[in-house]
Amino acid sequence: MTASTLFFSFFLFLPNVLPAQGDSKEAAKPSPSSSFPKLHFEQGKIVVGDHLATIDLPEGARYLQKKGAKFVVEKLWGNPPSDDLLGFILPKGESLKDQNSWGIVVSFENDGYINDDDASEMDFDEMLLQMQKDEAEVNEQRKKKGYPTIHLVGWAERPHYDSKTKKFYWAKEFEFEGEKDHTLNYNIRCLGRRGVLVLSAVSTMDRLKDVSTGSRAILSGVNFTEGNRYSDYVSGDKVAAYGIGALIAGKLALKAGLFKVLLKPLLILGAVVIGLFAKMFGKKKVKPVAE
Repeated sequence: MTASTLFFSFFLFLPNVLPAQGDSKEAAKPSPSSSFPKLHFEQGKIVVGDHLATIDLPEGARYLQKKGAKFVVEKLWGNPPSDDLLGFILPKGESLKDQNSWGIVVSFENDGYINDDDASEMDFDEMLLQMQKDEAEVNEQRKKKGYPTIHLVGWAERPHYDSKTKKFYWAKEFEFEGEKDHTLNYNIRCLGRRGVLVLSAVSTMDRLKDVSTGSRAILSGVNFTEGNRYSDYVSGDKVAAYGIGALIAGKLALKAGLFKVLLKPLLILGAVVIGLFAKMFGKKKVKPVAE
């Protein structure tokens, strides 16, 4: 299973993104290589969104702003459009011409200020067990829709929260029925005044070391701009309807209208199990992009 194939199947990891309705065979198809545009990569210190945040990229890492990112994620990999998508990071040594490479999708969830009071009280072992216990319900629904079952093997990296910087990361290992390679879902979250900056990577477990090292190097350079920082919160600002625990478990994937109704199913594997209420894409290989 290639990285680009994984992204196609699980773009999911961008919270609030739902796969297209209908049979997976009808999902958007990647553009032919002949239509690939020239992508404009940025390096060094880049601006995310409308001066929402900045990222001091490590040497060799490259960034695509929204237009280029949308081409890679939506056109090249065939995922549905998302207003939350802001950019795409290609780490040093990785190439879009190599289907085994990995990258980081950058988005922003404008769900409001998240209170982190419960962060120090999180029991991650208990959280993992609960997600695993609820797998049966999710997989029953997946089987009815003709999709392979999913097993959350465990934490590939246990959640780590830095209360000073308001940044945290974790990684989950998944096993998909019929797949030899286990899937790695690496998550980075940065809390801000009005929501969460989301950085998500998907790869195979054999690349855990590369993804972990690359992601953490990028995380250290991520900062909200003045007025958007967590410390800039003032009374009256919008407050999110969930806390740190829910964010890690995957409830961020739910829009306000779905939060109450679909809370339990999506708690299990987060955005990965969006297939409960929308069919997931079939896995397709795509041609490499010209850089």
